[in-house]
Amino acid sequence: MRASEDLRWAKPRWHRLTRTPISCHQHKNTIVYIVVGFVVCVAPTQSGAQSPWDSLTRIEAPPQARPAPTLRRLRPLPRAPLSPPRAAEPAAPVADWNRTTTTRDDGSHRLGAPSPLDLAPPPGRLGADNGRAPLLNAPDSTGRTSTPRNTPARSDARPPEDREAFALPSAGVDRQAFDIEVSPVLSERPRQLFRFQPYEPTGIRVGSFTVLPEIEFAAFTDSNVLQESSARADEAIEVLPSVRIVSNWRVHALEVRASGAATRFHQLSSEDEDNYDIAIRGRIDVRRRTNIEAMVSRSVSTESRSDLDAGPAGTERADVTTDTVAVTLNQRFNRLALQLRGAVVDERVSDTSDPTTGLISNADRDEREDEVAIRATWEFKPALFVFAEAAINWRTYGAPAASDGLRRDSQGERLRTGLSFGSTGQFLRGEISVGFGRQRPDDSRLASIDGILVDANLTWRINGLTSASFNATTDFEGTTIAGSSGSKRHLVGLALRHAFRRNVITTAGVSYEVTEFEGAGIREREFTATVALEYLLNRYAAMLGSYEFIDYRTSEDDPGYNDHKLRFGMRFRR
Repeated sequence: MRASEDLRWAKPRWHRLTRTPISCHQHKNTIVYIVVGFVVCVAPTQSGAQSPWDSLTRIEAPPQARPAPTLRRLRPLPRAPLSPPRAAEPAAPVADWNRTTTTRDDGSHRLGAPSPLDLAPPPGRLGADNGRAPLLNAPDSTGRTSTPRNTPARSDARPPEDREAFALPSAGVDRQAFDIEVSPVLSERPRQLFRFQPYEPTGIRVGSFTVLPEIEFAAFTDSNVLQESSARADEAIEVLPSVRIVSNWRVHALEVRASGAATRFHQLSSEDEDNYDIAIRGRIDVRRRTNIEAMVSRSVSTESRSDLDAGPAGTERADVTTDTVAVTLNQRFNRLALQLRGAVVDERVSDTSDPTTGLISNADRDEREDEVAIRATWEFKPALFVFAEAAINWRTYGAPAASDGLRRDSQGERLRTGLSFGSTGQFLRGEISVGFGRQRPDDSRLASIDGILVDANLTWRINGLTSASFNATTDFEGTTIAGSSGSKRHLVGLALRHAFRRNVITTAGVSYEVTEFEGAGIREREFTATVALEYLLNRYAAMLGSYEFIDYRTSEDDPGYNDHKLRFGMRFRR
C-alpha cells in the first residue's frame, strides 16, 4: 500500500487538482480568470495596431490583403520605316565677282553670268540669310556673315564660340574679297581663305554702300636700313590707314579701295616713305551668261635699295607711279566659259638727284605695257576646272637706256594651261599652271628671253584652325643694265597660318626668289623668312608682332647683305 500511495503522489500536481472536487461558484470564477488572462495576454499585440486612444475592446478588423500585381508585357513601340538619305540640295546661287551662277532648264545651277533674280537678296530685310547665301558685298543688318553650316565633331572640347569662330566659311560668303585683277592668278580670294579671322568687320552703312575703315600704328627696328653689306640699323614708326567702300546693290557691283603707308625713321630721314594705292572696281551684268568687269587703279611706291636699276648708293630713292586700266568680258556656254581681257599698265619712275652729278633722269625706265589675253575654261565639277590661256603683250619705254643707248621695246607671248579649283571653295581655292613664254626685243642687238612659266596661287584650309598657302610666279621684266634685254624672275613661297586660341593667331612663311639678267651674266638670290603673331583684343582692335629675316646674294662683286626686322603694332577697324 505504501508503494502504491507513493506512486499516486508522484503524479503531476495538475492531475491532483483535477481530481479535487470543485464547487459551482469556484467553477465560474475559474472561467472568468481564464478569459481575463487570455485578454491580458492578447491585448498588447492588438493594441499595437490601433490608435493609442482605442480601448482594448475596440479592435478593428485586420486589413484585407492586397492582391499581388500581375506583370504584363508591354507592346513594342512602332518604329519609323528607314528612309533613304536625302540627296544634297543644290547650292543657292551666290553673287560672285569671278564665278557667277545661272539656272539650267532642269532647275540645277550652273556657272554663268548672274541674272537680276540670282543677285537679288531674298524677301525681307536687305542681307538677311533666309536660307540663301547673301549678296557677296552686302552685309546683313548686324554686319556679320551667315553662320557656317559645318557641325563640329562630338569630340571637340572647345567652347561653342571657339568652334563657331573657326568653322570653315560657307562658299561664296566673303564680302572682303573682290576678284577683278589684271590676271586671275592675282585673285584675292585664295588669300582671303588663308587669312581667316574669328571676327569680321561690321562696317558702316551709308545709303546703299558699306564703308570699312581700318588703321594700323606700328614701330619697328631694322638692322640694315640701306640694304648694304655694311649694315646700318635704325628705328622707325609707321601709320597704315585704309578704307573700302562696297555697294549693296541687287544688280551690278562697285567697290573703291584706298590705302596708304607713311614711314618715318629716327636717324636716316632719307629712307622715309609716303606710299598710297587707290583702286576702283566694278561689274556690269549684261545678260544671264554675260558680264563685264573693269578696274582702274593708281599706285605710288618708293623704289627698293636692292634694285640693280636704282641709282648708286647715297642717291635719293625714286618714286614709282603705276597706273592700271583693265577690262574683262566673261561669257558662259554651259560647261565652257570664255574670258577675254585687256589691260594697260603704265609705270613711271621719278627723276632723282645725286650730290655729285646733280639731277638724274629716269625716263629710260618709264614703261608702258599693253596686254591682250583669252582664256577658255572647262568645268568638270564646281571645284575642278581645266583652262588654257594665251596672251600677247607690247612693251614700250620712254627713252633709250642711258647705259648703252639701246631701246628696250619688245613684244612677248605667253601660253599657259593648268587646273583651277575655283574661288569659292571651303577647303581649296586658287589655280596652278605651267606654260611657255618669250619676250623678243625690237632691237636685234638684244637677245630674246624665253623659258618655262610656273604660276600658282593656292590655299588649302587644312582644318578649322590651320591653313596653308602656296604661291609661285615666273615672268620676264625689263632692265636698263648695259647689254641686257631683261631679266627672268622666279618666285616661290609657302606659308602656314594657325590659331592657338580663338584670338591668338600665328603665321609663318618662307619665300625664295631668283632673278637672272639675260646677256649680263648677273644672278640675284633672295631668301625671306617671316613669323607673325596676332592677338585680337575684340572685334575692333588687335595687337600685332612680326619678325622678318632677309638674306640677299648676288653674283656681282657686292657680297650681298642680311637684314633683320622686328615690328610691333596695333590695328583698329570697324
